[in-house]
Amino acid sequence: MSQHLKFLRWNVKGLNHPVKRRKVFSHIKQFNTDVAFLQDGGRLLTCWKAQCFRSHFQVKARGVSILISQNTPFEEENVVADKHGRFIIVSGKRDLQPCSTGCL
Repeated sequence: MSQHLKFLRWNVKGLNHPVKRRKVFSHIKQFNTDVAFLQDGGRLLTCWKAQCFRSHFQVKARGVSILISQNTPFEEENVVADKHGRFIIVSGKRDLQPCSTGCL
């Protein structure tokens, strides 16, 4: 039987400052989030230790990310990312069952 997942969607409006990045990741861990959808417009999330899918643009004004926890078994099969950083769609398998998710 599959466990229930905890999702978090958050427009963090930029993660360029290290203190803000640390606070965002602290909140994600505090809520025991399995999958986080972030509208960030900032730089790549290098301190996330599990799966991270990202669509970004040259300008810091656009970008979305999907972060999947280490405790959430997910096998990526296909990723569709907008070259302008507006959306990302990820499909794959969780517990051998097909699933997909996206972030706008």
